[in-house]
Amino acid sequence: MFFKESMDKTSEVVDRTRNTVPIGVLGQMPSKQALVQVVQRTRNEQLKAPPNPNDFANLVIPPSFTMHQIRAAPSPFKQVFTLHAKWRGTHRVVPCLHALLPDKKETTYETLFRQVKLLVNNAAPSSFGCDYEQALMNAFSTVFPGTEIRGCYFHFSQNARSHYSDYGIQALVDNDPRIALQAKMIRSLAFVPLQDLDAAYDELLMHIDIGVWGPYLRNYFEPWYFGIRNNFGQGRRDGIFKREIWNVYQRTLEGEMRTTNTIEGYHFRINSIMSEMHPTLWKFIEKLKKFDESINSDYLQWIDGKEPTRVRRYVAQEKQKLSIVENYHQVTKIEYLRAVANRLA
Repeated sequence: MFFKESMDKTSEVVDRTRNTVPIGVLGQMPSKQALVQVVQRTRNEQLKAPPNPNDFANLVIPPSFTMHQIRAAPSPFKQVFTLHAKWRGTHRVVPCLHALLPDKKETTYETLFRQVKLLVNNAAPSSFGCDYEQALMNAFSTVFPGTEIRGCYFHFSQNARSHYSDYGIQALVDNDPRIALQAKMIRSLAFVPLQDLDAAYDELLMHIDIGVWGPYLRNYFEPWYFGIRNNFGQGRRDGIFKREIWNVYQRTLEGEMRTTNTIEGYHFRINSIMSEMHPTLWKFIEKLKKFDESINSDYLQWIDGKEPTRVRRYVAQEKQKLSIVENYHQVTKIEYLRAVANRLA
């Protein structure tokens, strides 16, 4: 079988096979997830790791163990922008549009979204999930003013962690379990109902080491996300990203998506089909067409009811997190923040 010797990625081997069979045959084939597992099991038997070398003279690295670099957008473009739509109310998404953009300016995004609006006959989505790129959010709100902007919790959490080193607390978070838990409790504020955020934050400030967290909260977390207290202590002004954008309490209760991680998976697939670091525009388009064929095969099998199953461990974690959120009113705010924090990776 050719996939034993092929150096192509497992998903590429499966896609190439599925894309060449008639639709009638495709409907009788196992799901892509099942086919990938078959290929992976076979390859694992054929491509076992060689014995560990005792010295440099005996060190030979087979091609299957080499790393692949992440590909970039073709010159002269700066990024590949993708739009996805949810599949039938599930947590799965379908890529609907790819755009090569020259920059990340708000005006560029606005031009793109106006073209998208024309393509969908001026329809507007009920919500738009994205990472925390202000120009992107502003442009989308300009073109689709009635659409709810939903920030990705993963990127919210990632952004919060990325600034620890700026305030000299990264080592404490890494080495002190008490400070590490406090870090997670701060991020857990995203799971508190909007109307209770101020009270939860004030209570949290009394339970964390303010000598460690004070500068970080005042100079980063509050200006960007939580909001700065108004003069005379009456309420808070919105942060750069409003609370409604990063709060996920209601989304969690309703089983809605909190992150864009599924989309990141598609981005990885696009990168994986690029055979060079900086492909020409024409090679990029050619590879993207093959990717589109793969997505179409996925779509046809999903219609036939062969949707990929969710990882059991992830499903169990989500159930635990939902149980905590559903019982928000049964515990104190600090108990709630600690419970959510203990479920965060």
